[in-house]
Amino acid sequence: MNDNLTEILILISQAKKAKNTENKRILIFGSLTHILLSKSIINRNDEIPNFIKKIFRTDFKDYVYKSRTLVVARVARIVEKMSLKDLDNVINQLIKLFESENNSINNVNNSVIKTIDNWVKVINNVQEND
Repeated sequence: MNDNLTEILILISQAKKAKNTENKRILIFGSLTHILLSKSIINRNDEIPNFIKKIFRTDFKDYVYKSRTLVVARVARIVEKMSLKDLDNVINQLIKLFESENNSINNVNNSVIKTIDNWVKVINNVQEND
């Protein structure tokens, strides 16, 4: 679980540093997908509603929580419609939640940081070429 938390904190910190809204949106969506699909972070589906309420201050119908992929789809819709201010609020909520659990982002594996940095560079290059 510690490795997953570290990866998530790196993604979140990259989202916080992202220069444009679309990059922020992509990194947040990646982070949230990783969190929601990872059984080592959210072990049981009945824990998902609390996470959604903390981060988005919203709730889904009960049948949505029975399928993690359906929750991810709903979250994707929410993230897609968010303003820059809302995206920043989500980032701050995620940082609070996961830094309190992990306690530090400084002792991170360098190879993971390089991989995510390269991913961000690819996203930036694709957007510049479009």
